Amino acid sequence: MNPPFSVLKLLFSLKYVRGVSDVSILSREIGCSERAVESIDMALTEHLKRKVGVVTQERLELICPECLEAKVFYDPERKERVCGNCGCVLEQLADYDESLPYGLTYALTSDLAYDKSLGGTLNGKALMRVIAQSPASEVLAKNGNIDLGLRARMIKILTERFEPPALTSALKRAYDLSKAYDLEADKTFNHTLGKNVRKAFLICSLLGKPFTYRGVAETCFLLTLYQFGRKALAKTFQEQMSVNYQLLAMLIEIDTFIKNLRKSPPSPFVLEIALANAY
Repeated sequence: MNPPFSVLKLLFSLKYVRGVSDVSILSREIGCSERAVESIDMALTEHLKRKVGVVTQERLELICPECLEAKVFYDPERKERVCGNCGCVLEQLADYDESLPYGLTYALTSDLAYDKSLGGTLNGKALMRVIAQSPASEVLAKNGNIDLGLRARMIKILTERFEPPALTSALKRAYDLSKAYDLEADKTFNHTLGKNVRKAFLICSLLGKPFTYRGVAETCFLLTLYQFGRKALAKTFQEQMSVNYQLLAMLIEIDTFIKNLRKSPPSPFVLEIALANAY
């Protein structure tokens, strides 16, 4: 007997969107035995094969988590990933999230934050709260002359700073992994994870290396786990996720080079020799 569609959808969301692969966690979230999870997983795999053929990380990005159809496409005009079957918008601006560190300007200060700005990181209600707390709002309100909606739109226009869509997706995936592995509250870990993702994105862009946002996020998550001494979790994660070891090696080499450079900066003479040999 095939599992209900709602169960297949829940497993897809847990396994491929949130990155949960531990069978015990999956069984708890779905509300069934671990053996039943394996049976549901087989049914989901067969469904995905019918939709995309060979199941890979890249092809899974075509699957809509709402209807499980391979109809997801990127709308460049709206800068959104949308399902052409059910109309579900898969990626939008980030919701207000107090678990990440904020500065006094209400802009996100964590490098794991994406679309980092007042307008891009606060949802409508949170944005209104920020505006209403300002001294100017109190003065205008007393005089009966205030339009919070208009002021909200003005602030969004003046303060939004859009990240490249691919980088936003990588940062979002990295944060989803942080939540899935119960590291959401570790602000220092998340900040470093965000810096690693941005560094990896820059490396891939400068070198023209093909990459997927999942590959960048998962590689950087593994690197950050090792940097924070979480070796046991890193080994478990390494077995479950797709890691780009070429990118990982470049990130490690760059970090090592920068650390050595800070300890003993090369003299101009050494740099001249290096330049002569390089070119």
